[in-house]
Amino acid sequence: MNKAGEDTPLVGITETAISLPSDPLNFRAVVKVPLQIDLSWGLPIDTGFRDATTAPLRGYIINITNSADGFSQYEELTLSGVVLAWNHTGLTKGII
Repeated sequence: MNKAGEDTPLVGITETAISLPSDPLNFRAVVKVPLQIDLSWGLPIDTGFRDATTAPLRGYIINITNSADGFSQYEELTLSGVVLAWNHTGLTKGII
């Protein structure tokens, strides 16, 4: 909808990716204060269609764990949209 009024909605087009997206660029993890870490990254070069524009990413999934092995127990956090940073507070002391 704009100043001119409402238009007919566009029909969504679904296309299957040909590969997984490449890794995010310039990933950084910085400890700002005790028990808090700031994560940041850039958009990947390839979103699964051999470029970064055919189908932009719709979000990221971050796995958070407090288990010693890092795999046995984790929480999956979904960040929707073009999110390029995330701040995690409440880390557990002594667990990496």
